[in-house]
Amino acid sequence: MKIVSFLFLFTITSLFSQEKYEYVIVPYSFDFFEEPNKFNLNGLTKSFFEKEGFKVLYDTDIKPDFVANNPCEVLYAYVIDDNKLFSKNLYVQVKDCKGNLLIESVKGSSREKDFDKSFTIALRQALTSLKGQLNFNKSKSFVKNENKEILIEKSAENKIVVENNNTKYSSIITETGYQLTNSENEVVFELTKTSSEDIFIAKKGNLNGVLVKKINGWFFEYNEANQLVSEKVEVKF
Repeated sequence: MKIVSFLFLFTITSLFSQEKYEYVIVPYSFDFFEEPNKFNLNGLTKSFFEKEGFKVLYDTDIKPDFVANNPCEVLYAYVIDDNKLFSKNLYVQVKDCKGNLLIESVKGSSREKDFDKSFTIALRQALTSLKGQLNFNKSKSFVKNENKEILIEKSAENKIVVENNNTKYSSIITETGYQLTNSENEVVFELTKTSSEDIFIAKKGNLNGVLVKKINGWFFEYNEANQLVSEKVEVKF
């Protein structure tokens, strides 16, 4: 549910910094498997968040006093399955203690016939799309925006959604992916292919992030002043 929506001129920058989360709780058993840590997927999830700088606990672990006494100072990670007949599809959600969705990964997918390989590939793709985007503040950040008219939506997912409906991009194939150009044939985005057709490593000026395909279009997602920004990109490949 969107909290506020407004239209104005400004430059994306944080007005103040806030304390970050330290802990993440990961399930030791996912709902879509009967046995715990099937194919070491739970271990893979735990390892990813540790590499992102968090202290990670399984939900079955004995909790340190800080975590036990302060459950709302902790993040909670979930892996959701959306499997089809011929493919394994997984995505990752990170929520706060009240169940509010803070961030959701792209959908990782694999058509490998071996279940161990297919689930692992799908989960790695999903987790990779979250890399570098998990510096959540414990309270809201206020932001400004750039010198052009764009729509800014502050959402319940603690994410800034930037939607610029006046710019549509053309795609040019390169050796490593695509270039996206504006109406004046200026290169705005440099895209590099990944193992998923729905994810590109993306560079826009000095901004580095990912371009991901979602149900309602393509989005350039990056971190700005410790705030996840998701910018809709009008393009057809």
